[in-house]
Amino acid sequence: MKKKIIAILATISLILTIFLSSILLVTFDKQNYPGHTNNVLEYLNGNENLNPDMFSEREITHMEDVKFLCNLVKILFYISLFFSIGLLVILIKIKDYSLISKIFLYSSLISLGLLILLYLLSLNFNSFFTNFHYLLFTNDLWLLPENSMLIKSFPKEFFNVALKRIFLFITVISSAILINGLILRFRRKDVHS
Repeated sequence: MKKKIIAILATISLILTIFLSSILLVTFDKQNYPGHTNNVLEYLNGNENLNPDMFSEREITHMEDVKFLCNLVKILFYISLFFSIGLLVILIKIKDYSLISKIFLYSSLISLGLLILLYLLSLNFNSFFTNFHYLLFTNDLWLLPENSMLIKSFPKEFFNVALKRIFLFITVISSAILINGLILRFRRKDVHS
């Protein structure tokens, strides 16, 4: 029973780690940001304030919400990573490689399944983008005029490309974990043959 709980927690933690690391890798990649928007990246990293000459009060208030969400993603990532590593270390210490293999297989396959679902939902990107904002924000500050600096600097196409990159990272990380799970599984079978 104890191993089953560890396996479930490790699988959930690993899935969260896969998704959150992919989001962070794309969100904080300086190459994703056009030169004139470095101020936004530095703001999200907590290194500087947004330039009030560049952004309206509404845009700055919206970015406060975005920064809060980015910080929440960072915190959840570190918690999930800590749990993933900690639980896997426990299983390594008791030499339960069969269970580690199952955790790797389940977490990667579930992640890829969720990815397919998200991909299908994102095919209508405008609807996906709008629903994403309704889900994550408790106000309408994200509804900015077309001539706002944020909209001009970060059009929907920017987010569409970012989403595709997140999907790519999820695919690569999940595939690597899946391959490791399969290697562990087949090595265990070879040892017992």
